[in-house]
Amino acid sequence: MNRLVKSQLIVFILSFLCNLSRHAVLESWIMAKPEVNQTLGFSSTWLGSFDMVFLMCYAAGNFISGILGDSYPVVMVVSISMLSAGGVFLIIILLALLNVTHPGAYIGFFGFLGFFFSAVWPGTVAIMGTWFSKGSRGKILGLWSANTVVGNIVGSQVAAGLYAEGVSWEYVTVLMVSLLVLVAVAFWATVDDKVDSALITAPGISPREIQAIPERRRIPIRQACMIPGVIFYSLTYSGIKMMNYGLMMWLPYFLEKKIGVKGEKMGLMVGSYDLGGTIGTIILGWLSDKTKDRILVTTPVIVLTIPLLFCLKLGTSDTLWYFFILIPLLGAALGGLTCFISSVVAADLGQAKANANKEEAKATIAGIVDGSGGIGASLGQFIIGALQEYSWDAVFNFMIMVCIFSILWTVPIMQSYYKRSKNEYEEEEGGDGKYVKQRTDIENNNNKII
Repeated sequence: MNRLVKSQLIVFILSFLCNLSRHAVLESWIMAKPEVNQTLGFSSTWLGSFDMVFLMCYAAGNFISGILGDSYPVVMVVSISMLSAGGVFLIIILLALLNVTHPGAYIGFFGFLGFFFSAVWPGTVAIMGTWFSKGSRGKILGLWSANTVVGNIVGSQVAAGLYAEGVSWEYVTVLMVSLLVLVAVAFWATVDDKVDSALITAPGISPREIQAIPERRRIPIRQACMIPGVIFYSLTYSGIKMMNYGLMMWLPYFLEKKIGVKGEKMGLMVGSYDLGGTIGTIILGWLSDKTKDRILVTTPVIVLTIPLLFCLKLGTSDTLWYFFILIPLLGAALGGLTCFISSVVAADLGQAKANANKEEAKATIAGIVDGSGGIGASLGQFIIGALQEYSWDAVFNFMIMVCIFSILWTVPIMQSYYKRSKNEYEEEEGGDGKYVKQRTDIENNNNKII
């Protein structure tokens, strides 16, 4: 194994663990909500308000942290943000241990938690985009972006096991925060946000796509939004993440209240959504490397989501087997697209700008895309929560409508792709025609000489 591969492996593993530990902390908190409701007396409304504030601050923080990641060493930005988030969560735990029962004392800290956590994803996407070339980025980032789902599984399973043993939620979350801090320290001490120039000449690396960064020139956020594809991909992603988070957050409630599924069966169904997301992310990344443009994978998958949502809407308690098929398929589509767009596509958009103008744009663009998704996810929680009180049919009709709008946002990107393809084809045809004409002239001259 040469030095380049070793360095890439370290970058892959530690950036993977950064996002895994972040989601493990959040999942342990989600698992703790029933106990928090009992011990501190927080109503479901207040617990939902904590989530809303977290998501809104996370979305706003994405835009700011993306700019910071392109202005300062991105490894430092990610590490400091993780350590700060760990500190904020410890304050929340301390308040609980001191039996502070006023929810107003907590809500501001959840806002800070969302802001600090917002730097992790765009920062690590920027680092992965620097270390891995575009030719293999789809399958590598597709595998890498499964970190969110793996983190959810680790957090939920560890928390469930410890809660079953009678361990208090405060100590379970302290354990998860400790993992977060350890990963942050290892990441800061080990990973470099730029490729050593001595490694660029190694086999299997493209100097045009992976390069040392001697000087940082941050791109303004307005200019980043003007890059072709950024706005439309961001709008598409906001709809995709709205649907993905809507299903993740409300699927257990839907299965219990509407279908009557409880206990182990519900756990298997919900777990199959995460499993489908992991598989879908890897498959989408692999397929995108085989196509000429990422949009050729994105749009068809969104289109396929519509009949899946419609079929889920028709499910009843008499057709439980139905859900074991539909739920993982929806996880593969929505969960896979969420990770795919926010990692592979965002890295491509930032890399294209960096190569064109020698400007740092990867973290900024990843922040714009993920921030747009955060806004969509937070609004979706509010809208779905209101609609499900009316009827679950209204919820699924709303999701189908969001899906249609997401498809419409991809139309300009598809048009741009076909226009580029047509121009390339015409240039190739023009080149071949010129070559044939030159060869015909030579043959005619030869005939004249003979």
